[in-house]
Amino acid sequence: MGIDRPAPGTGLKVHFKDSNGNLIKTVEANEGDDILAIAHEYDIDLEGACEGSVACSTCHVILPEEYYDLLPEPEDDENDMLDMAFGLTDTSRLGCQVKLTKELDGITCTLPSATRNIGPVVLWFGCQASVIKGWIGVGVLRKARPEKVATGKKPSH
Repeated sequence: MGIDRPAPGTGLKVHFKDSNGNLIKTVEANEGDDILAIAHEYDIDLEGACEGSVACSTCHVILPEEYYDLLPEPEDDENDMLDMAFGLTDTSRLGCQVKLTKELDGITCTLPSATRNIGPVVLWFGCQASVIKGWIGVGVLRKARPEKVATGKKPSH
């Protein structure tokens, strides 16, 4: 998920602000890089718990309307995750889904004041697992096994 930094002065500018509107950092990136990968490359505190698989809302950013309008419409899975984002606005997007283009040069990404990590929940029923995307508090019948979520492997009994 890493990106290559462009030579200074040659990349597209991305401004990151905190929830109060204070500038965190201005960085340069390449066309095609996504906001989440850019933030990670430059040590900006944008979580991305699902590593860009559109299974959480922790890379939620708020964009200015003029830049938001330049982006393609969010896919259904992004909208599903955005519905669970903390501080959702009309111009919210998942950073992992915003790919830089020349038209987005100078974009400002405002980080929300908090994130809410409600990704897929894995429930174990005997030897079978069911993944319930985007649902939490649905009545966990058995304790979710975090090692399954983290490794993708069935835990030993």
